[in-house]
Amino acid sequence: MNLLAAVARAPRWMDRWWTVSPEVGIYLGAGCLSTAVMAPATRQYRLASSRVEPLPEGVVVPSPVESNIRRPEIVIERLKAALPSPNHRESAISLPDAAARVAIVELAQLPARRMEREGLFRHHLERLFLTPLGRCRFAFQSLTPSGAGRQRVLVVAIREDILDEYESVVRAAGLRPSVVDLSAFHLFNLYERRICAALPQGRRILFLNLFDHNFTMIVADRDGPQLIRIKAFPDAIDETDLMTRVLVEIEASLRAFDSMETQEGTPIERMFVFSDHLLGELDQRVHEDYCVETTHLPSNGWPDAMMQKTIRESADRGVPNGSVVASPGASADEQPQAVTMALAAAVGCRTRSEASLKGTDKRTP
Repeated sequence: MNLLAAVARAPRWMDRWWTVSPEVGIYLGAGCLSTAVMAPATRQYRLASSRVEPLPEGVVVPSPVESNIRRPEIVIERLKAALPSPNHRESAISLPDAAARVAIVELAQLPARRMEREGLFRHHLERLFLTPLGRCRFAFQSLTPSGAGRQRVLVVAIREDILDEYESVVRAAGLRPSVVDLSAFHLFNLYERRICAALPQGRRILFLNLFDHNFTMIVADRDGPQLIRIKAFPDAIDETDLMTRVLVEIEASLRAFDSMETQEGTPIERMFVFSDHLLGELDQRVHEDYCVETTHLPSNGWPDAMMQKTIRESADRGVPNGSVVASPGASADEQPQAVTMALAAAVGCRTRSEASLKGTDKRTP
């Protein structure tokens, strides 16, 4: 299951086909930016270096309707500091989830012509979010097998000026943006095999991206994602307030999912959480309220000996060993999740069959 293969494998949101594997993964968020520089190795991806740079409050403000990068000069300065001699290398950018509008829509038929498709997507998203989208780019992935009647389609819309803000700072730092996607999709793709291994028939999983005061929940079963909800909590007072909001959104998401089903709600098998906050009571509350066990990503039980500079080739698709490598001068405490965000951008969009950084993906959407 690949949530957004069409987006993750197309530069500038499907303007041209993606024909290169990114050498640098970048996460640009509200609280920090991170980079993961990749190097080829025999049947492996090697993490050559990684870096996390904090960003002052208000420099990046994720939003689907307003300017996101308020102080581009600071972002460019920090991005250059996080990269050893960029040399115009191809890069994959992981955007905050709250920078775009995302929905799963059901259509009687998916038009073949791009303009007709986008007009239909615009109609559904504007009705759902009760706001005009303006000039934006669309990306989509059909979630229904060919010839199966009505189609479920995962649709992403991002305003052109917002997308240009992120791409512009990356270019100004000396890189070429070749892959752009939302962080939740990059993360899900990175951990896809591990997540799907915990998903038996007739059950569903919850995937939560809580990094950087964000809330994204993906409800998925064996047929693919069924519901996606995205919220941003930039004004959360403390971790207690953040956890309260997270629990409210989990409940709202599950209610929304159950209301869409014609039968009784499908049982939840497990919840996967990617977060930079401890939220100590979250596991207990989820277990008490829904009888569901929680798995945190990256794994809590990793010994220090596994903090290596090697990532299994993407056919493995498990938790990559390299995602917790600290670069010189950076705090190890803040590295695992922040570096994994950048790592997911560089690795999570690759095909399973690639064995080196120079592979090519030619699949059509």
